[in-house]
Amino acid sequence: PLLPPFSHPSRSDTTVSVISPDQLLDQKELSQLSTGIRNYLEQWPYNVLEYLPRTIQVLGTSVQYLLYSALLNASLRISGTTPQIEEDIRRFYTCCSLSQFLEPLQPEKMAAADSSDDSDLWQFQPVVVDIVFEPGHGMTFDKKYVCKYCASMAETLIAVNSTDVTKIRELLDSFKLKFVRNLNTFKRYLKKAEIDHYALYRSLSFLKVCNCGDLLLRYVKLDAGTETLRVIAALETFIRDVNLKLQ
Repeated sequence: PLLPPFSHPSRSDTTVSVISPDQLLDQKELSQLSTGIRNYLEQWPYNVLEYLPRTIQVLGTSVQYLLYSALLNASLRISGTTPQIEEDIRRFYTCCSLSQFLEPLQPEKMAAADSSDDSDLWQFQPVVVDIVFEPGHGMTFDKKYVCKYCASMAETLIAVNSTDVTKIRELLDSFKLKFVRNLNTFKRYLKKAEIDHYALYRSLSFLKVCNCGDLLLRYVKLDAGTETLRVIAALETFIRDVNLKLQ
C-alpha cells in the first residue's frame, strides 16, 4: 500500500516550551553554588589526605605500634577519643594493612593450630589491639608489639615534613611492598631449604637481618606445604634453643 502523503503539522499541533526567568539560576544561586564547590575543594586535602600527618601527630612515636598492628592484620579497638581521631587512625591503619596481599587462613591451617602448642597459637589466632585515650594521661596501646622494621619506619615518618602528604603516602606504600618482597624472598629460601642445607642457613640469616622475622614466620605458614612446614619447624626449634631474638 502507498504511504499517506507527508503533511506539515499545523500550528495548532506544535507546542513551544518557554522557560520562565524564575526557572533560571540567578546570580545569587550561582554564587552559592560556586562557594559550595570552592569549600569542598578546600576541604578535600583535609578529608582525603591529611589524616596521615594527623595520625602521626596524635600517636607520635607510638605510630610504630600501629604499623606493627597493621602488618599483623590485628583488629583495632579505639576508645576515649573523638570520632575524627578514631577515623583518622583507622584510615591510617587501612593504608598500611596487608590484608589485600595475604591469603586468608584455610580450615586445615586452623585445624593445625588446634594441635599446636601454646607458643604457636598466636601465629594463627586473630589479635585484638586496644588503643585507649585517657584525659591527662595521653594514649596507650595495650599490646606494644614492634620490630625494628616498624620502629625504623616510624622514625622516618616522624621526620618527614607534615605538609608533604605525598611523601608520607609513598613511604607507607614502600613499607608495605618491601615487607611483601621480604616475605616472597623468605618463601623462596624455605622452598630451596627442603633439599639444600645451605639454603636453610640462608633462611635463618635472612630472618636475622630483615628486622621483621617474627612476622615473616607467621605468614609463611599460611600457604606452606608439608615439607616447608618441616623446614619452618626446624628453624623455630633452633631459634628457641639458642634464644635468638628476631626483632
